[in-house]
Amino acid sequence: MQPYQRLAVVLLLSLLASCIVAPWAALGIDLIRGACPALDEALDFPFDRVMRRVVLIVSVLFLVAWRRRLEIVSLASVGLRGADGPAPLFLRGWLAGAGALAAMLLVMARYGARIPGLYFSGSGELLFEVGKAFLTGVVVAIIEEIFFRGFVLQACLRTLPAAVSVVAMSAFFAIVHFFNASDMPAPAAFDPLLGFKALAYFFAPLCSPAEVLPGFVGLFLFGLLLGASVLRTGSLYLAMGLHAGCVFGIKAEGLLLNRAKGVAPWFFGDGRVVTGVFGWIVLLGLLWAMRRAHPAPRPRGREEGGAA
Repeated sequence: MQPYQRLAVVLLLSLLASCIVAPWAALGIDLIRGACPALDEALDFPFDRVMRRVVLIVSVLFLVAWRRRLEIVSLASVGLRGADGPAPLFLRGWLAGAGALAAMLLVMARYGARIPGLYFSGSGELLFEVGKAFLTGVVVAIIEEIFFRGFVLQACLRTLPAAVSVVAMSAFFAIVHFFNASDMPAPAAFDPLLGFKALAYFFAPLCSPAEVLPGFVGLFLFGLLLGASVLRTGSLYLAMGLHAGCVFGIKAEGLLLNRAKGVAPWFFGDGRVVTGVFGWIVLLGLLWAMRRAHPAPRPRGREEGGAA
């Protein structure tokens, strides 16, 4: 069995385990909310969000446990060691991601797709929300990059060509982001089978391809950008920075801008930045700039021949 086939088995097993763990995790969160009223609002998570986080965490744990069967035997194999200057790479990526998103939002505000304003109650809330957005971006980027561009991409690269591996990983990355069970009715009591019941709701959006296609294209291009950055730098740090910067911009957007749907939706999207042609153009521009800034390493033989 090839590493990418083993990867599919591991991901399937982790999904089944997540269906078992998620209801208990949700129950634990509810018990904490009941015991600590001060945390009630902060821990008020719908079950579909709990399920998605559990799936991601359990999948990472399964991949770590099965890493040798996937031929991933060290941190270097997933891009967490061996890079020159991880902090500068992360910072460069963060500035590029956050900067590109800020430029997009300014253009969208100029043409009415965003409504400028001060959507916070004071400087205290502003600082708290900015800090929260930054921390959320970093945590999400670290976890998702280790999962998608670390384990998943590296397992594919063991037996598949680099281009095929990046395309497959990017498609998987895009599809997973459509898993949503927000329409699932809230259970009246604890149900240990709730995770399995949620699967039908998670896959429901994929039954409407016309609705998910614009978002799929944007997320696929974002996956290509992140995957190519890993191949060009040999580490996850630039991808983590790009990912964290974009998540920060999306989370912090609501402090200064309000979304206005219906303004050239084919170009500006339906309110999300990756569902329109404008977002796709920006992602392709970032991909081009990243490839220019980080040329692909030439084969050693060619370098030696040129020197001779």
